[in-house]
Order: sequence, then C-alpha cells, then structure tokens
Amino acid sequence: MGSRKSLQKILSRKCTIAGIGNVLKGDDGAGSILAQRLHKLCAGHCYDTGISPERYFGKIIKEKPGTVLFIDAVHMGTEPGEWRILDPLSIEKYMMNTHALSLHYMIEELKRMTGCNVYLLGIQPRTLAWGMDLSPAVRKSLHVLEKLIVKSVFDFSGCN
Repeated sequence: MGSRKSLQKILSRKCTIAGIGNVLKGDDGAGSILAQRLHKLCAGHCYDTGISPERYFGKIIKEKPGTVLFIDAVHMGTEPGEWRILDPLSIEKYMMNTHALSLHYMIEELKRMTGCNVYLLGIQPRTLAWGMDLSPAVRKSLHVLEKLIVKSVFDFSGCN
C-alpha cells in the first residue's frame, strides 16, 4: 500500500484533487469515482475530470492551490488495489495513456502555470474492460483512501 504519511503531508497544504478515469471501463474509473465521493463529503475542491483533466485547468489555476493531487488508475506491476504516490517526473514509465493528452505533459504544464506542487496518486487496476464494475480490490482501496483523505482534510483543512 501507499504511504499514509506521504498522502497526509501532501494534503496539509491548500489542495485541489482531480480524479481521472472512465467509469465505463472497470477500474479505470477509480480516480473519477473517488473524486465524486470526496466532492460530496468535504468542502474541498474535488473534481471528477473524466478522461479530459486538461478541461479543468482553468478552474484549478483560479483556485491557486499549493498542491494538486491527481488520482488515476496506473499500471505499476503491483497487486490490484495497491496505491502509491508517484513522482510526476517518472510517471511515463507507468502510464498506458488512455487520455487525450499525456498526463506527464499535463502535470508539467500545470506546474509551470501555477508553481504548485503536483502529485499523482496511482491505483493499480485489475481490469480495464468495457462495461465492468470496479474490482473488489480497487473498491476496498477507494474506501480506505476516501477515509484517509477526508480525515486529512478535516485535520489539516488542506482542501478548502
């Protein structure tokens, strides 16, 4: 599993969360689904960007966050449901790009435009097949991450 302390540290600054994914393709929808849940639970800036996170750059830039946390399904070669905070400069080796623009490129542009810290929370998918629901392992991880993020937000008031 990922580092809880690393995630809490990331969320300790003014933060915007952007979930990425296609909810029609099994675990690929993990980031989108988690962002939808977080948006309902905390007053923070959480967006379900679907498969086009670049469409939300204007909103993110206007918020002037100290940190942007992207959440996406990422093939890391680990067990399904495992999550990690990934170095944005090394994500190309993990990514099979299913988005309109390279996530690596988008992260670099967002950093250049805002000067904020940008992180990727990657969740190992089990299946990316059309018409599938979330796998049990990814569903369980989303539940854990949801609790951890909400607790961090309320403890640190980071995402507001």
